[in-house]
Amino acid sequence: MKLKQIIFEGPEACGKSTQLQLLSEYLDSSKIKYSITKEPGSGGILAAKIRNMLLDPETGKITEDAELLLINAARAELYKMHRSEEYRYHLQLKDRSFASTRAYQGFGREMDLDYIQTITDHIVGDDLPKILFLFDIDPITGLKRAGARGKLDRFESEKLEFHKRVRRGYLSLTEHEKYKSITHLIDATRDINDIHKEICQKVKQTFPEYNYK
Repeated sequence: MKLKQIIFEGPEACGKSTQLQLLSEYLDSSKIKYSITKEPGSGGILAAKIRNMLLDPETGKITEDAELLLINAARAELYKMHRSEEYRYHLQLKDRSFASTRAYQGFGREMDLDYIQTITDHIVGDDLPKILFLFDIDPITGLKRAGARGKLDRFESEKLEFHKRVRRGYLSLTEHEKYKSITHLIDATRDINDIHKEICQKVKQTFPEYNYK
């Protein structure tokens, strides 16, 4: 049985986490069972420690390969959890995924995309999401939002050119042979409630087996 994953993706401060929370509240009101996970970070103690290390500005500069492999070590722990009997049969809402690795490490860090895809295929396999909601926002606007929230993390602190490349990486999903059919592009500058309604409609179309409110 394929995993029932709904992934929320996008650059800094695009509103994906807010929309994930709104969807979870809607699923609660419909009494539909789900789980929420975050990449990197969910999946156990190791994944949580890796997240803290990667986001902490005090970690400083690390090699691109080390960063990529740490992210995928956390991902391997998470997919082990996803495939367990406890989780595999209900909706899995995910804050970030392999798409972030393609965007941030592949385009942002300008690493080899085939290398990244090989690692992704090894860990994720055929367990692609049913929907990948991609929130698009101009990086200048996103970084201003991020700055208003407080201290910037290690990725948010990167130069503007890095974030421009990340955006191009995300938008490339809409043309990628493997991912374009599951990618649902959303203008993240739109009204929050309008976006929420669009997401709920897409979820109901994709998973008609549930009884929605």
